[in-house]
Amino acid sequence: MEERMLEDVSGDTKVEEIVDTTTQAATIETATATTLDETIEPIQLAETDTDIETQMDSSSEELETEEIIVVDEKGQDDVDERISESEQVVKDSLEEEEEVEEVVLPALYAPTPTEYGEVPAASMSYMKMADAYMKKDNYKSAAKQFLKVLKKAPHHIPAILGYASSFERYASNKQLGEVAIAYSNVTQYAIAQENPRFAQAVLNRALSVSKDMMEGGTRMDVLQHLASLSFTNEIASDMYYEIGSELWKEKKSATAVDAKKSFKMANAFAFAAKDTEDGSESGSGFHAQSLVILGEIALSENKPKLALSHLEKALTVDLGDLSVDALYNSARAKEAVNDLNGAIEMYKRALSSNLTPTAATANVHYHLAMAMQSAPDMESAEIEQHMELALNMGFELTVS
Repeated sequence: MEERMLEDVSGDTKVEEIVDTTTQAATIETATATTLDETIEPIQLAETDTDIETQMDSSSEELETEEIIVVDEKGQDDVDERISESEQVVKDSLEEEEEVEEVVLPALYAPTPTEYGEVPAASMSYMKMADAYMKKDNYKSAAKQFLKVLKKAPHHIPAILGYASSFERYASNKQLGEVAIAYSNVTQYAIAQENPRFAQAVLNRALSVSKDMMEGGTRMDVLQHLASLSFTNEIASDMYYEIGSELWKEKKSATAVDAKKSFKMANAFAFAAKDTEDGSESGSGFHAQSLVILGEIALSENKPKLALSHLEKALTVDLGDLSVDALYNSARAKEAVNDLNGAIEMYKRALSSNLTPTAATANVHYHLAMAMQSAPDMESAEIEQHMELALNMGFELTVS
């Protein structure tokens, strides 16, 4: 089978136009069919053209993790009575012990390698028709022909990919979850046929499609399904980061516990990915983006010392756009532990790394001005400049 080249929407993997599906189908080698692992659930196929039309027009597991054990932090017993109540909160946070956790990771997706026989000759005419419809941008008709092929040969990757690609082109926003699942069917069969590079590229495409879905429970279901198909530690690490990010979007304490579990699983998978089969080491051994948000969550829970431990580790690698958030939260954490000079340094680093001003930039200017005002020997003109920049950028004084 001729290999397809896939590239992301962001530059990594994006599925190109369907190549000559007839040529691909003709190159399928004859082999003895065996039963595919029962975890594969191919597309449900319709019996008639009417059923197919109904199927296409219709709109579309709880994360299985072992409980993460957290040892409660212990505060200081002896407190000087002269310390104010607000200072005591900071002092208690300094005495926190870092969370001790036990993360048991789910098994990676590993279906039984399987070989399939030839696609029935009668199905090849449907492939030719599908190819012709794709070239004419008649995607609904093309999808119908691909489904007819899959009715006779559900394992035929060109037809599975062709269906997902044609479906994506006419699907409504409400159907994007179904599109992502359709792409994931390609991944399942590609792994079973021992084509991991192709499987990963299409899984990335499924994840990209899911990001365009409307927020809510349906998107979480799709993300959990995609995570269940993670067949390497690296993929699993990124998938659980996406799940954690979805849970933490509203930054509510109700979802913080589950979000932290997901981020810690992402970090644990990244650690597992560090050791390669030949005994060498690959990667940093942690998932930096997850650590950034774990630091943010710790800060929201008034645990600045724990926040700093996450953020300082994350900042040892290139974080791209997330570096501003990491530096900003590091500065806030340093302020919470009365390290004003360290906080000012972090705020300034955040500004120097954020070349395109955003709403976050206004926050940095404001908090930098306030920190400098509290520190000794600071130029009043510079303080006023940062405050003015914050207000000009739309900073609201009600924002902390």
